[in-house]
Amino acid sequence: MEQLLFTRPFWFLALPPMAVMLWILLKNRRTASPWQGVVDAHLLAHLLIGQSHRRPLLPILLLGLFWSLLITALAGPVWQRVPAVEFRLQVPPLVIVLDLSRSMNTRDVTPSRITLARAKLGLLLERLPQRAVALTVYTLRGHSVMPFTEDRRLVQQTLESLAPELMPVQGSLASAGLAFAGDQLRAFAAITGELLLVTDTADAAAPGIARQLAEAGFRVSVFAIGTSDG
Repeated sequence: MEQLLFTRPFWFLALPPMAVMLWILLKNRRTASPWQGVVDAHLLAHLLIGQSHRRPLLPILLLGLFWSLLITALAGPVWQRVPAVEFRLQVPPLVIVLDLSRSMNTRDVTPSRITLARAKLGLLLERLPQRAVALTVYTLRGHSVMPFTEDRRLVQQTLESLAPELMPVQGSLASAGLAFAGDQLRAFAAITGELLLVTDTADAAAPGIARQLAEAGFRVSVFAIGTSDG
């Protein structure tokens, strides 16, 4: 899309004085008679019968048009391409809630639960539409690893370094991870949002927290890792 701009717009300040001068010229179109000052005023009217003493209007109008075009040219008009505004569908933010308890090291899936979880999340991030993503991990409580960002590559790189051995305290409370992630969405001022819980087990309080989040407008999904043999 192109837009007309002026590089020297201050030249338009000359327009008001020009308008005043044109008004004066139009007002004084009637010329002075050479008999004025010699013949009495009451006789002068009879001498001017049949004579036109008004200047032509066309030259004044042409002069005004010329001045307007000159001022516009001096103002430096240029056509400049303006980037089109992009409208993007607002996609709700997503919080990934990853279980980092020791049980995620179990090898009942190949090569292990945590490795499979990282791989699946990496594929998910590649296929997601552009959106804000946060990364949370938990054992007995939630921890923020990555605040909301649209840099999916950064989230993927961070995922690769996560392992249960990094957690200071062990245990597995999915309810704590979900509650923490819900607080993140609220702090982000999200009206709607999504949480993806990645875990191999869930404590008894987790379904209740998930229902509370759903009532608040946040959708909760679960990606279960492991087998019944594990």
